[in-house]
Amino acid sequence: MYRIIIVLLTLAVVLPVAFLLYYGPQLETQYRPAPTGIEAAKAYFDTLNPAIIGTWIERSKKLMDAYDPNKDSSLSGAQLSNDLRSLNVVNVNVDRDEVAYVWSTGLDHTEILVMRLPDKSFQVIAQYDNEHSKVVWPVGK
Repeated sequence: MYRIIIVLLTLAVVLPVAFLLYYGPQLETQYRPAPTGIEAAKAYFDTLNPAIIGTWIERSKKLMDAYDPNKDSSLSGAQLSNDLRSLNVVNVNVDRDEVAYVWSTGLDHTEILVMRLPDKSFQVIAQYDNEHSKVVWPVGK
């Protein structure tokens, strides 16, 4: 009787440990965004200057002007331009007066948000994560 209990207790400890040792690295990379992409995005945000921001605004104007509320306005994968993919943007969400260029979803939202204001000017926000963002256009806001 004691042998059966010892075998069952041993299996109860050994099997979960073996599972985590074998599948742990796969689970970790599957459910956690690549930190290098997020860190690269945050570093890129710090280099934004008026010329680069102008490019983001012009691209966003075209997407906003083409926005159709009756169609899916999310772009990802092959729908993204090569320059966005090279920056590791994973998704673009388009609305009538707002475009979000997303590097990371889930717990931390890392994105550039371009908004058309009621006076038709633009505001650009670099969202580093859920708690940290910076208005990068207009400068000084």
